[in-house]
Amino acid sequence: MIGKTNTFFFIGALVVVLFSMSAVSAADLKPIHVSGKYVREKDNERSKLEITQLPGGKVHVDGISLYGTSRESGPNIGELDFVSSLHNGCITYNEKIGKNYYKIKITLKDNVLIVMENGVVGNFGMNVSFAGEYHKEP
Repeated sequence: MIGKTNTFFFIGALVVVLFSMSAVSAADLKPIHVSGKYVREKDNERSKLEITQLPGGKVHVDGISLYGTSRESGPNIGELDFVSSLHNGCITYNEKIGKNYYKIKITLKDNVLIVMENGVVGNFGMNVSFAGEYHKEP
């Protein structure tokens, strides 16, 4: 039979072990600074995203994307403007357009953004997309 002292010691040690297993390291608590202007350029395309950190883990994303920048008649245009949460270095946003859904996921890695989209067709001008790799402007 285990005595009361041994039982309390065992429970105390178990609590310490469980707590240490779930503890977050100082590196995990390091704040992510995402505010800034990010640009993506290709042959006939140019996109710009401006991200502003807000209180409470929120971010404001404002963007413009152009397709056909060298066309005489001018480019097709797409715009983004939304507020979302920042979780584990990712920003996601969903919008219902008619019967379809538009979804964007922005992954932050140092001074680079990786943008993935679903449901682009019909949301912006013809061939306009925000998908790709963006680099932070100095």
